[in-house]
Amino acid sequence: MVFFKEDSVTLALNLLDEAELRLGQPQTVMKVSKADFAHKAHSTGGGGGEPQPRKTMDKKKVTKRIGKMQKFVLLLH
Repeated sequence: MVFFKEDSVTLALNLLDEAELRLGQPQTVMKVSKADFAHKAHSTGGGGGEPQPRKTMDKKKVTKRIGKMQKFVLLLH
């Protein structure tokens, strides 16, 4: 998963770590943790060449999507 806000990461860690993906099925317990990108900073090539430029995003779409996600999170409380 990718989150736009740091608070969303913290919330996902608190709510989803060790939670069952399918309720009532203990074999579907999820493990949620923050991503570690340290290996990318110290990479010695492997990917070959220049890093890819970042994709630009439509700010209106992003703002609307964040609003929907925040409303959904509020419903979970």
